Amino acid sequence: MGYLLSYLALGAIFFLIGSTIVVTVYVMRSFGLYNMAKNRNAPNPWMAWIPIVSNYLSGSMVNQIVIQEYTIQNLALLNMVIPFIGLALANARFVGRLIMLASNLFATLVHYHLFKQYRSDSGVCLIYAIFPFMGFFKLRNEKPDLATSESII
Repeated sequence: MGYLLSYLALGAIFFLIGSTIVVTVYVMRSFGLYNMAKNRNAPNPWMAWIPIVSNYLSGSMVNQIVIQEYTIQNLALLNMVIPFIGLALANARFVGRLIMLASNLFATLVHYHLFKQYRSDSGVCLIYAIFPFMGFFKLRNEKPDLATSESII
C-alpha cells in the first residue's frame, strides 16, 4: 500500500510540473501574440487568447508567402484549418503522420515569415519559428517592418 501512495504522489508532482509548463507556454504565446497584434492595429487582438483562433490571427498578420514563383495566400484561413486536417488524419498510420508533419512545417513557415517582419536575422527567426512562444513573447513590444511582409525564400 505504501508503494501505491508514493507512485500516486510522484504522478501528481509530474502532473503539476507539466501543467505549470503548459500554462506558462500558453500565456507567453498568447500575451506576446496579443501585443504584436495590438502594435499592428490588428482588428481583433483578443483572438490571441483563443487557442485555434490564434492561428487565424498569426496567419492574417503574415498575409501571404512567396516561395520562388509560387504564392501562398489566405494564410489566416489555412493556418487555422490545416492543423484540423492533420489532427483528423493523425491516426491513419503513415499518411496521417506525413500530414501531421506537413501541418507542423506549414505552421513553422508561417511563424518564420511573421518573425522575419520583426528581425532580419534568419537564424534567430528560425529558432523563434521552431519555438514560437519564445518569439511571440520576445518580439511583443517591437514594431514590424511591413516592407518584408511578402518575403521570398
